[in-house]
Amino acid sequence: MADSFQVMAGAMAPSTSGSVDASIAMMIDDHFKALMQRQDEQLQQMQNQYLADLIAALQNK
Repeated sequence: MADSFQVMAGAMAPSTSGSVDASIAMMIDDHFKALMQRQDEQLQQMQNQYLADLIAALQNK
């Protein structure tokens, strides 16, 4: 009897594996986009610092 109840409960449960996969993919994509944006911002900061250092070095000559 317990087996038949589990089968019936399983049949009534909504199938969410596809939506879970899509949600996980979207979450990974969002994290990747945020990571790339932070990396771009850090690169811009480094370039600005290098440029400032170069200008300072040239002005001291």
